[in-house]
Amino acid sequence: MSIRTDGIEPTIRRSDLALDATLRGDLRESPRVGPRDREEPQQIGRYRVLRRLGAGGMGVVYAAYDTELDRKIAVKLVRPEASEVGREARLLREARAMARLSHANVIQVYDVGTLGDQVFVAMEFVDGQTLIAWLGARRRRLRAILSVFRQAAAGLSAAHEVGLVHRDFKPENVMVTRDGRVLVLDFGLARQSSGTVKEIDEGDIPATEPRDVDALDETAISRESMDLALTRTGALLGTPAYMAPEQHLGRAADARSDQFSLCVALWEALYGERPFAGETYAQLAMAVIHGERREPTARRVPRWVREVVERGLAIEPRERWPSMDALRHELAHDTVVRRRRFLGTLAIIGLATTGGVALSRLDAPAAPCQDSADQIARVWGDTARESVGAVFHHSERPFAAASWRRVVQILDRYAAGWATAHDDACAATHLRHEQSGELLDLRMSCLDRRRADLSALVERLQGADDGMIMHAVEAAANLPPVLGCDDITALTARVPPPEDLAVRERVREVQRS
Repeated sequence: MSIRTDGIEPTIRRSDLALDATLRGDLRESPRVGPRDREEPQQIGRYRVLRRLGAGGMGVVYAAYDTELDRKIAVKLVRPEASEVGREARLLREARAMARLSHANVIQVYDVGTLGDQVFVAMEFVDGQTLIAWLGARRRRLRAILSVFRQAAAGLSAAHEVGLVHRDFKPENVMVTRDGRVLVLDFGLARQSSGTVKEIDEGDIPATEPRDVDALDETAISRESMDLALTRTGALLGTPAYMAPEQHLGRAADARSDQFSLCVALWEALYGERPFAGETYAQLAMAVIHGERREPTARRVPRWVREVVERGLAIEPRERWPSMDALRHELAHDTVVRRRRFLGTLAIIGLATTGGVALSRLDAPAAPCQDSADQIARVWGDTARESVGAVFHHSERPFAAASWRRVVQILDRYAAGWATAHDDACAATHLRHEQSGELLDLRMSCLDRRRADLSALVERLQGADDGMIMHAVEAAANLPPVLGCDDITALTARVPPPEDLAVRERVREVQRS
């Protein structure tokens, strides 16, 4: 099943308000670079500055080199505002909380500190594109969209578990890496993210705190501002297009507010338009507060998916899903799972009605599409993990332990992605009957190559010397992406396209021009 995304508003597609260029892994100079009102630093802590990548009203972002761990990173310098007492301390607390959070779907914060009167945050350098760009690049299947949002939900859930609430979740704050990993950015720090914040004059929003509906008049905020994170006297209101009702009413945001924002973004990904409309801030806020969703023009979305998303968009927080994990769990109940449940129910009925005849079927062959996890575990399972881990643990290099943690995260994620892709390829032919046997062979051949790539890397890591350990994270991150094995156009091309997904997309752009 394909979901069209070409109905997404042009202003959404073209949005460059998303993210600091450095977090996109984009080495081009950001168009939002501001005046260099300070001397450019050459060194930030132990990080040697390579170049300035972007700037905004709240800070400057640099590409930098970590001299101890021999890796490229992103460093954000956030300028504290003198008018807000305690802001620097709060920034440090939030950044340190993020540094303690290690999850495959959350951008890794390596370090936090101060440089004079500025807070700096050293972060993972990401090679990928924003979710909004990923959605706009080409048609995305329902399964792919749900997979991306499940990963984003997993990242949000991990943050919620340590007491962090995003408050400004939107597609521009989500990255999809070259290998298909999804990363959520700027927990807590979203309130200071450069380039995405517009300082709204007091005349642009209601003068009183909007704590009840009557306070929301027809004050006009431009349509473009709906995509911006709005602040007033230093306090984040959020991005109106994705804000929960309680945020529009000036109430405290919590994990359920993030759930609402994620469901707005998911609705947008599925239908090509957001669930709530308004030409002014007041119109939009009223639609959100009253739950006045517009009926989508695209209807090729399963009812169960819509019902899951609609509950996440409930006006009252208590009526939404109990947690982000609960929402993620529901989004995992796709049609294959439901069909298996249905068949399981029929089997139980059969046992009850046919007795011994049904019992005799216990010796029947196992259902197809159930051995993916076992296959990949033979390459990267407990045994391989222990043997590679022993090599890293016995290394005397100071960075070995940190590198090992990242390698495990990357390879675990790669193996899980392989198993999911293998299950889907099999199910498409044998369960959903939507794919030919020839196409199944192409996808399986691609997956066999990916498994061989993983196996070769594991073998190298099992005999790794200090040099290999130093570059292990890079080697793991550069494994050919499993995501490419789902690219039907590429698999059926007469001349196989490049393995690198970014290069592949550029080739397609040239072909279309």
